Amino acid sequence: MKKSKFSLLLRLVQLALVAVLTLGVRFLFPACTAMEDECKSCVDCQNAIFAFGLAMLIIALVLLLCSNAYVRCGLSVSLIIVDLVMVILIPNRLISLCMMPDMACRAHMYPAVLLLGILIAVIAFVNLVINARKVR
Repeated sequence: MKKSKFSLLLRLVQLALVAVLTLGVRFLFPACTAMEDECKSCVDCQNAIFAFGLAMLIIALVLLLCSNAYVRCGLSVSLIIVDLVMVILIPNRLISLCMMPDMACRAHMYPAVLLLGILIAVIAFVNLVINARKVR
């Protein structure tokens, strides 16, 4: 497989993972909804992750459609930064989740967001390396 086809495949997989993350946080692995008053922060965290996911979806879509290697490098870096802020800072520091480990936010949403976020960051880094080699 040529490098350009491999890069295109990586960008398609990245777009699909971002779409799964963005839509999944709403439909596949949502935060706690049973006790609205006690789980307000979980729903706020879910909404923040959804908003960051929409931004990442736009970046990934532009990255897929862009043909300039310089721009793709910049978009890959911005995707890595937005992704890591979303995965590390939002659920851990900025918006706290429930303290009970068996609640939906801790048992389903957080592990799924963490796994998908790490996969997206790794793919974005590989894309960055591929495009940085094209720039040289």
